[in-house]
Amino acid sequence: MQYIGKKQKYNKINVLFAIVYLINGYLIISNLCSIYNMKNIIFNARFSTWIMGLMLIISAFCFFINVINRNKFPLIIWISAIFAFWTVLSTLFNYSIQKDNIFITLANQLFWWSTLILGYLAFRKGKKAKSMKITVGGLFFAVFILYMQYVLNINKYVFVTPNMVNSYYYCLLFLPFVLTIKKTYIKNIFIGLIMFAALLSMKRTAFLAIILSLMVNYSVMMLISGRSIRKKIRVFFYFFIVAALSFIFYDFIKETYNLDILLRFKSIEIDGGSGRNFIYKSVWYELIEFDFAFWLIGKGYNGVLLNSSIGLSAHNDFLEVLYDYGLIGLILYTIFIAKLIKYGIDSIKTKHVNADAYAASLMIFFTISMASHLIIYPTYFMLLILFWAWQIGGLESSNNNVKVMKLSRIGPENGRGENKSANFSNCTSI
Repeated sequence: MQYIGKKQKYNKINVLFAIVYLINGYLIISNLCSIYNMKNIIFNARFSTWIMGLMLIISAFCFFINVINRNKFPLIIWISAIFAFWTVLSTLFNYSIQKDNIFITLANQLFWWSTLILGYLAFRKGKKAKSMKITVGGLFFAVFILYMQYVLNINKYVFVTPNMVNSYYYCLLFLPFVLTIKKTYIKNIFIGLIMFAALLSMKRTAFLAIILSLMVNYSVMMLISGRSIRKKIRVFFYFFIVAALSFIFYDFIKETYNLDILLRFKSIEIDGGSGRNFIYKSVWYELIEFDFAFWLIGKGYNGVLLNSSIGLSAHNDFLEVLYDYGLIGLILYTIFIAKLIKYGIDSIKTKHVNADAYAASLMIFFTISMASHLIIYPTYFMLLILFWAWQIGGLESSNNNVKVMKLSRIGPENGRGENKSANFSNCTSI
């Protein structure tokens, strides 16, 4: 019997979890090694696209197998599939502007969807919290160490590229996972590391994202704590610790490295948000010149960079989606985001164990999406997608348990039967 029990551990769900984690972890480390000019035989960025392509094939196969077997998907998965399909059509219609072959283009374009599908299938049973604790924690430390070695040795680089500066976002996008940690002192250590790196990065959007997401996180914690004065005091104490650490780190970095991120905020009126005013106007003026057909279908994946005169991304995901995939794509994308928000509202109403972390993830998404870019950079966006897949899987599992409990109450005697085996152990938290 013991042998059978051990054998059952290596089921399809465990295999999917391993695939999702190993591929995502490999891609992040490989991309960072490439950005920092670190030659590595194992973590080679040249293999990344082929690995993303492999993940796309696996996710598409799993998706269609589940559809054929009539396994139910939540509405958000179907919306994501329709949006992904539309983006492919738009890109194929405008394929002449693409620089890469069709396989590479689709692998990059649909990687977020591949992560969502495999992530949801791996986490829909709601029993992977412990595995997430170990794997995500280990990956974060690897990313943090790589980022710090770049920052502390920045003078050795002849030329600092935008990708090097933007690499901090990897640290930031681990924050939603960190906020699900139960042990406060461990959580605060991780938050401190992310905040320290944010102050060193001098990225205004990233710094604003972490501040706003933490404010939302603590606000939701206060909201779902109910009337408990003790819980409210504890939440306020957590907030005070993080705020104090932030001021200490800010003062240390300012004195030691002569880096003052607050001065960068004061310079927004001068630099126009690093030229964002000019970028937004340029993209919008080009949109106005589109004919009706292109307003509907757009210019395809990464269209602003490849087709517009500015040679940059739109630095706003919603503007990017409108330009790349047209009005139809923007409507589908907005519906997808609205469904994500609905999960957040439902998690707060039901006081889900990770409602605060989920709300923080949405704030991070909106802050970066409105002032920077996520959707066209697959290895950045995948961390948020992976977190949402994990939480949606847990929320759907919890909802199914509620339905089972309601049905189990209808027994043979006066409709008052009871099934004590139903429980809510599938709520996911690290």
